[in-house]
Amino acid sequence: MSTNQESPVHPWQSGGSLPDPTAPAYPVHPSIPVHQQFTTTVLPHPYAIPRARHAAISTLSQWAGGHVDQVFRAELVIGELLANSIRHALPQEIRLTLTEGDGALVIEVEDGGGPTCPSTPVRVPEDCESGRGLGIVSALAHSWSWHPAANGRRVTWVYVPPTPC
Repeated sequence: MSTNQESPVHPWQSGGSLPDPTAPAYPVHPSIPVHQQFTTTVLPHPYAIPRARHAAISTLSQWAGGHVDQVFRAELVIGELLANSIRHALPQEIRLTLTEGDGALVIEVEDGGGPTCPSTPVRVPEDCESGRGLGIVSALAHSWSWHPAANGRRVTWVYVPPTPC
């Protein structure tokens, strides 16, 4: 017996408000065993990005076991996610979490949420100065998405395997 269920239409897909955090249908990152984890708090100001990125990359370099390419990809992804959070989310503390398991890496950035949500990257005209961040993330990661968190916050996650995508 087969059932034909319609895909749920979420309000943010039609320009509406943020979704109910209890609603199902949020993509989740691939499950990895947690061997190592790093978390840091980032102030919502552009000057805070280099310090957070440096701390994360120092940690990843110790974990990587020779996966230099993965560390490089993670560095670019972290910079893009933090920049997006600072530019588009409410000005609240940002939490960056890295989780490593069996060589795979999950990067999570929790921010203050806001009126816009990360969406599928779009083609940006050559003369635009911004708008390429999620395209870069998509090119460097195996998968990514976001989900609502407590108190109106939002978590954007990225899965980076040990070898290039």
